[in-house]
Amino acid sequence: SNIPVSPGQVMNTETLDDGLWELRIEARDRLGNSTSTASGVFSMLHIPDTLAPVTKLLFGLPKFEAARTFVSTATSLELRTVDDWSVLGDGRGTGAAKILLSIDGGAYSAVSGSFTLAEPGVHELRYYSVDRASNVEAEHLNLVAVDTATPVTVLAFNTSVSLLTLQAQDPGAPDT
Repeated sequence: SNIPVSPGQVMNTETLDDGLWELRIEARDRLGNSTSTASGVFSMLHIPDTLAPVTKLLFGLPKFEAARTFVSTATSLELRTVDDWSVLGDGRGTGAAKILLSIDGGAYSAVSGSFTLAEPGVHELRYYSVDRASNVEAEHLNLVAVDTATPVTVLAFNTSVSLLTLQAQDPGAPDT
C-alpha cells in the first residue's frame, strides 16, 4: 500500500501493520521533474507495552529518615512514575494514565503533583499506577509520620559535683 506524506511530515510507524515493508521515496518538483529511490526490505513488528509502571514516593524537606520517614506538615510529598516498554529501565512505555493514592485506608483517588499531610501522627500511604496500556503496578505501602511536636530540653546543674547536664527529647520522633 502507498502512504502519501508531505514535505517535513513525520510518519508514525505505529500505524503500519506488522510485516515486511519497503520504503520508496518519490520526489517531484513543480516542473514535473521526478526521481525515486527505495530502501531495502525491512520488517515491522509491534511489541506491546507489557511492563507495569513503577511509582516512587519522594519527600521534600524537612524530613528525617529512620525506620519510617518523619516529615512536618509543610513537607511536600510526590508520587512519580516511570513506565518501561519491554525492557526494565528503557523508559519507553506508554506512560502513566493515572496514579492512585489511599491515605489511612481511605478510598483510592487519582493524584498528580505534590501534596502534604496535615494531621500529626503515623499515616499509611498505599499507592500504585496504571499505564496507558492498562498495565497495573503492584500496590506499595509506606508509613509516614507527621511530627508537629516541638523538642523539649532540660538543663540541670548539680552544684555539689560541678556537673552540668543537658537532656533533649523530641516527643514526636524516635530517639536520635
